[in-house]
Amino acid sequence: MLNILKPDLERIIAENDFEGLMRALRHRSEEVRTQAARAVARLKSVDGHYERYPLDPRVAQPLAMLLHDPDPVIRLGACRALGEIGDARAAALLVERLEDGSNTVRRAAAEALGRIGSPEAVEPLIHASADKNPGVQITAVEVLGLLGDVRAAEPLCKAADQGYFKGDAYLAVLKSLGQIADPQAAPLLIRALGVKDAEVQRTAAAALVSIPDTAAVEALVPLLSYENATASAAGEALLKIGPPAIPALVRRLDVPSWPLRRRVAVLLHRLGWQPDEHFPLLKYYLARDWNGLATLGEDAVEPLRTALEHTRSYTVQCELIQALGQTHAAGAVPQLLNLLHSTEHAFSGQAALALAEVGEPAVEPLVKESQNERLSSWQRQTLLDILRKIGDSRATPVFVKELENRFHSERMRAVVALADCGDASAINPLHTAILNEHAALQDEYQSRSVTPLFLKRKEKEFEEAVQEALDRILGRG
Repeated sequence: MLNILKPDLERIIAENDFEGLMRALRHRSEEVRTQAARAVARLKSVDGHYERYPLDPRVAQPLAMLLHDPDPVIRLGACRALGEIGDARAAALLVERLEDGSNTVRRAAAEALGRIGSPEAVEPLIHASADKNPGVQITAVEVLGLLGDVRAAEPLCKAADQGYFKGDAYLAVLKSLGQIADPQAAPLLIRALGVKDAEVQRTAAAALVSIPDTAAVEALVPLLSYENATASAAGEALLKIGPPAIPALVRRLDVPSWPLRRRVAVLLHRLGWQPDEHFPLLKYYLARDWNGLATLGEDAVEPLRTALEHTRSYTVQCELIQALGQTHAAGAVPQLLNLLHSTEHAFSGQAALALAEVGEPAVEPLVKESQNERLSSWQRQTLLDILRKIGDSRATPVFVKELENRFHSERMRAVVALADCGDASAINPLHTAILNEHAALQDEYQSRSVTPLFLKRKEKEFEEAVQEALDRILGRG
């Protein structure tokens, strides 16, 4: 029978028939089981196949027998396979492999113990964290973090303080201490925040999220000015510390760096802090929320204007322009008019929207600016569009003048604007405009080949628009 199965087993191995191997591992012949186990272990030793084939828990015993195989490749695969099965009975055998002569086997044994999650592995893994091979050392430390057993905290802290961990191993220790979350690790993590290495600082800050300690506040706050990942980790740690972090954060509302001010203000907001005096309120809003600052009206104009002068971020500049409009303050208008004439069209467009948002306080300055003869046609039309959106009667003279515009489309827009303004002083000019429209159309289209019917339709269109405007104005009266 065995001779019959041997060729079949060879075929199964050659074809990577994993189901066939699972059956062979349960065969009554010890020789067949051993060969199948070796085939599985060899397959699992290949990194690309490590997670590919699921194992049947019933095959743990023949695989465990291979942990003492003379071939390190077989021992490697056996460690990985047993870790995948997760049978706690294999933990003691895997612990023995932490002393294996092969670096890869020791590392695989540590990984397997992490997957099994056996408490009896903690002390051997602490010992393995001093392994001379960096890969084994790092894996042992990482597994201790996954196990989360507080017994590992003190020896890891002591070894780290004595300089046993370098580079990636030190980072692994910091991360694992955060996962273990034992308060006695806090002093080491706080000291790590002062190391001049961004990755060390980021990892230590992330670890402190699970070990809130008020002693960390002064070391965490400066990290808010670092790149996003470090700042985010520091911010989360400060949030975990809670209200005791507030005084240190409030002091940072005055720092020159706008990104730091804004991060600080967002954290203060999440901690539920609210300023109780007017000037701190301005600083707080200026850092946290342009729209919130805008609700302060005229008082917000100068801080917003100053911020606009000092920032180089396009996105922030657009936000500040919008906020100036939301103040609805007359003091914002001069700055917005300057931006309206900016050669940067995006800023010009934002300023136009903001002036319309300001509303009534912007009307008289806009009317005055519309009389500026140095304006280009585009700039003048932009001003008129803003006045149309505001719809204030003080703009009526501007739109009455537009009834004489040489273009039919602009005369039509003036009619609609006068209806929006709703001022009775526009009634006579509108009547006059009806009488003048025929001649105006003749002048506009004299150089084009258009039919009398086309001109008649345009004239009727204008007359109907004027009549609707007059009805709206008289209806308001």
